[in-house]
Amino acid sequence: AVLNKENQIVKLKLEFSSAVKYDKYRTVVRTVEGRELFIVDNLKSEPGADVVVLRILSEFLSTGDYQIGLQGISTDGAAANFPPYDFRVIKSTEIN
Repeated sequence: AVLNKENQIVKLKLEFSSAVKYDKYRTVVRTVEGRELFIVDNLKSEPGADVVVLRILSEFLSTGDYQIGLQGISTDGAAANFPPYDFRVIKSTEIN
């Protein structure tokens, strides 16, 4: 994602494949070194699609590489992990 002054919110669509539909989803945003930055709970999948939309305020992301862990949370609270998503942030002021 390339961020500039107009980008206040980064919107990431996390696509997944699952035969099981979960009540809610959790994301964990980490640096690629594994440092946990924040968790977003109680996300819902898009109606009729295997997609969770994650919105992050751009002020929480600096230039660098990140990884998002996605978990499906069942009604009993058990978590199922999906493969992680990698993404890179570049601030437009740092592009020559």
